[in-house]
Amino acid sequence: MERTPPSYPGTLLSELISSWQLNNSCYPFLRARFQKFLKESPKDTFDTLFFALYLKHPTLSNFSSLRSFLQSHVSCLYPGIIVYIKHLKKFQQLNELENPSLLILREIRYLCREILLLALNDAETPYPARKQVHKAIQQIHPDPPIYESLPFSKDEVIANLPFYLEKADLLAELPQFSSIYFTTDELSCFLNSLQSYRLTQENEASLEKLLSAPRKKQILNELFHFTRTFPLIRNAKQAFAIYISLGEIIPWTRHPFMRRLLAVSYQEAKVSLFKKI
Repeated sequence: MERTPPSYPGTLLSELISSWQLNNSCYPFLRARFQKFLKESPKDTFDTLFFALYLKHPTLSNFSSLRSFLQSHVSCLYPGIIVYIKHLKKFQQLNELENPSLLILREIRYLCREILLLALNDAETPYPARKQVHKAIQQIHPDPPIYESLPFSKDEVIANLPFYLEKADLLAELPQFSSIYFTTDELSCFLNSLQSYRLTQENEASLEKLLSAPRKKQILNELFHFTRTFPLIRNAKQAFAIYISLGEIIPWTRHPFMRRLLAVSYQEAKVSLFKKI
């Protein structure tokens, strides 16, 4: 007999997220239903969570909220993620600069990798499952065809990513990136922190609000253009290292390049203000 497909998971997930946020008495019951649904249909469940509810549900208004929600469900999530990452591979065939879903896909891969790493380091994860988790982690990597047009070996940069990321944030000071500087109005909520060069959690939340999908796309476009056209290969490789790590390996709000971009924008705003006096 053919199995009846599960109902659309949107309502269940929305109720679970609200219950998790409020920590009310319905949470254990909803969590049990969620685990059952996740086991039966991981693709539908994660597609709904990432592409429908993320950024729309009131308690998942940003990446940090989504991350906290997933971290609280590691033990039941990781088997479904092992299945789901096979589904994500189809996105690898798309042009990353043209498909808006792939901006979210960067964060999805980051979250999937993080959940699997947490499961791998959890003493309660069975040994046979650890082998599957480890294999799944190795399958999570960005590899769209667009990378093939680079004037250098992408594999060499990926293999030496920490080396190329070191001091790569200084690229934000080059005039080629002036088009993505933050405006004076946007900087207003960071002034106290920028003066001391230390961002708070509240600042990170404010930065997340500024980093809309169009803004992220613009930043990635500028980085990729720099990667393909800048004559100094070392700097081009650094830009590529930033490009592939933004939201993919390091969250947007914590990436050194974004922090440097804020600082440079602040300095430029001060210079502009001084010139007007």
